[in-house]
Amino acid sequence: MKEGTILFDFDDTLVDFEAAETYAFYKMVDHYDFDASPQDFNYFTKVNQQHWQDFQKGELTKEEVLSQRFERFFENYNIHIDGHEADYIFRNELA
Repeated sequence: MKEGTILFDFDDTLVDFEAAETYAFYKMVDHYDFDASPQDFNYFTKVNQQHWQDFQKGELTKEEVLSQRFERFFENYNIHIDGHEADYIFRNELA
């Protein structure tokens, strides 16, 4: 029997990524005692998308995206956090 390769589209096929991202966001902000609203999540989504667009244009590195998206989000509320820590929390909850 010949072996082959099977590819799966993980995001939104095997996993509801939007639900997982929402869950991870709220768990991450809870860590900082921030009571986020749906509007806050929408703002984060915009910040996150802009950072990934900047990455695609070569304006940010992946490492910068992963940390600065959280720093930028919280700075909007005059809260200063460690972006690497926030990314670690977020991705653990995403998993």
